[in-house]
Amino acid sequence: MKSYLLYQIAATTAFTLLMAVTMPTLAPTLLAEESAGQKAGLDIPRSQEDDLAILEARKKLVQEAQSVDLTQKPWLVETARLSVNHPALLRDRTIWADSWLYHTIDEIAPAVEVEKWLTPLPDLNGKFVLIEMWATWCPPCRRSLPYLNFIAEKYQDDLVVVSICETDENAIANMPGALDLKDVHYAMAVDTGRRFANRLKVWGIPHAILLEPVYGGVVWEGMPTLPLYSLDDVTLEAFFEQAKICKEKGMFPEKSPVVFSVSEPTEAQRASRLHQDNRDAPDVVGDPTRPVETQPE
Repeated sequence: MKSYLLYQIAATTAFTLLMAVTMPTLAPTLLAEESAGQKAGLDIPRSQEDDLAILEARKKLVQEAQSVDLTQKPWLVETARLSVNHPALLRDRTIWADSWLYHTIDEIAPAVEVEKWLTPLPDLNGKFVLIEMWATWCPPCRRSLPYLNFIAEKYQDDLVVVSICETDENAIANMPGALDLKDVHYAMAVDTGRRFANRLKVWGIPHAILLEPVYGGVVWEGMPTLPLYSLDDVTLEAFFEQAKICKEKGMFPEKSPVVFSVSEPTEAQRASRLHQDNRDAPDVVGDPTRPVETQPE
């Protein structure tokens, strides 16, 4: 029953997204993705011909995205110990983890383990939960942080954003870039044992899963700022609309199905980290000797 409902939510949302050409806005993602023929924030009436033109423009964007060779632009995503000709880097829509789509959170883990909270965890009841796994040495991860701020603030009534960093608090304090911990407006934790990431079998970051509020089912997964597959406001709002229907039918539980716990990882778990800190992380799909600081932001 759970899997069927999650499929229904995701399938209905996918149809809503297919019709999203009639919606007026797309979120300002951090990577270069433009909404076809639309201006953010402007509700512009359009004809059927306009919508067809937008569809054609989006098809062109998809074709252009498919031509991007990640082996030549490795900074578009951080991956773990892959050769430049690895088939995973040549797929159309890549996720750098096992897929848990339509699975519930209790099938993944009884609780999401973290080592320490750096910011408070808000009330999860009745809200979607986005959990992103990242590290300070990863340029795409650092690029995603301001975007997490954006959606956390914009959708605070429907969404709780949680980021779990596999590097420690000191690495966060000294990471490259302008974002400071005081600028973070969502829940942030560290887990140097990367326990939840390992349960998801994440081997490339950033990686996130979006959990719905009824069963804690995974309804979206991937890199939040991946061009053409980003978790933009059109996608989020389509999910929120489906959740409203569930709420009206009295399907929301009294308590969120998503549970977090705080504990100390073992040394063996800490050894599973992709890299230890900001200095020892090579450009793993390029030159292993290349300093992190020279990677394009």
